[in-house]
Amino acid sequence: MNWFLSPPLDPDAKPVVRAGEDLSWQWSAAIQALEKLSILSWPVEEGFLLAGPAPIFAHPQLIPWVFAPLANYQACLPPTFATTAPEPITLIPISPADPLATHPFCLLLSPAWNLVLSFDGELGLNFSFDPADILQAWQQLELRLKMTAPHCLSVMADWLLAHPPQPPDYRLVTDFSQALLRELIPPQPRTLGELDLSSRAPDLSPGLETEEQQFLDIELLQALTHEVRTPLTTIQTLIQLLLKRADLPADVHHRLQAIAQECHDQVDRFSLLFHAAEMMACPAPTPLTGLSSVSVEEILRDNIPRWQKQAQRRHLALEMQYPAKLPAVTSDPNLLDQVLTGLVEHFSQTLPPLSTLEMRFSLAGSQLKVQLKSSEKHRSQTLAAVGKMLMWQPETGHLSLNLSVTKTLFHALGGKLTVRHDHRWGDVLTLYLPLNQEHQAY
Repeated sequence: MNWFLSPPLDPDAKPVVRAGEDLSWQWSAAIQALEKLSILSWPVEEGFLLAGPAPIFAHPQLIPWVFAPLANYQACLPPTFATTAPEPITLIPISPADPLATHPFCLLLSPAWNLVLSFDGELGLNFSFDPADILQAWQQLELRLKMTAPHCLSVMADWLLAHPPQPPDYRLVTDFSQALLRELIPPQPRTLGELDLSSRAPDLSPGLETEEQQFLDIELLQALTHEVRTPLTTIQTLIQLLLKRADLPADVHHRLQAIAQECHDQVDRFSLLFHAAEMMACPAPTPLTGLSSVSVEEILRDNIPRWQKQAQRRHLALEMQYPAKLPAVTSDPNLLDQVLTGLVEHFSQTLPPLSTLEMRFSLAGSQLKVQLKSSEKHRSQTLAAVGKMLMWQPETGHLSLNLSVTKTLFHALGGKLTVRHDHRWGDVLTLYLPLNQEHQAY
């Protein structure tokens, strides 16, 4: 089978759907199922994620290669092998006339298992775990590499030699198929006459809300985060390409960097929402496995400028207090800074302008204590609940996780979040993180 050409090789083959029917929801469902599979059900520890014509999602253990239609390009840098954070995207230029430029695809290569996905607007979704299909899909991509990025060939040749595709475990195929079926809920078209724009959601009292309603809240949040992260990641990819140009004016270069940073921040925000939705989907959320030593000093060094900018946008001042040396803690290195950023955002969006947000770090026995409080006692009461997981600030349109979900996230990270009301300061948020006994800075 030729995975990336359309129409199909068989001239008598007919589309399996009605002409004009939109099947893009099938591709979105497959990507969501793959993301859950590769991170939660059957996690991969290393490998490659080849996709096009845009990135599909960021995976902390997979090196991303993106085959993008670029008229003018510079040579792609060979990827590096690191497993602690998402890799910078390696761009593989292709012609705008190439079928890959209009047909989304994905090829996941890992020592544990492999998968190829392809999508055609008329034929719909196709996928396979079969080693023969994996190699055939790679051979078709290899032809593109020979023309535009030959230096990448040796990297992949060495990889496939060390990790040849193997027949999949039947449970893997079953789990993916079931995950895909759960996502494959086609949108129900409605005419304008069927829409009641003045109707309100049913008023369910807390004791009467069903588990089904809560499940729908989680499913909606998962779909929302995917639909937001995908275009933002595409924008990041295009900006990376533009920043490589030597003829950019300084002011344009500066603005592109600002846009790239904003996209990065929002991708992190919605990644956090996605992780929270995955966690709350479990009947009884439990602490994450594989927690390791995390440098709090590095987190502060990387995030304080961003937190200060976020505060300035709301006309707030951020006051940081922490010792010269901070101990390492035991947590998830990729998720902790996202959860801390979410906590700062949640707290700051409830403060009136010109107030000060205080963030203090100190030792508390075998734990690191992080406390947030404000200079103003009266907090804004304009936050509105959206489902069981989110809070919405109508004045700014900002979405954030509510405190109940945030507490669950910190518990999964090995920490504990408490909230108390002080007659002088209003609400005071205190986070406790366990110290890493092997890498203490004190």
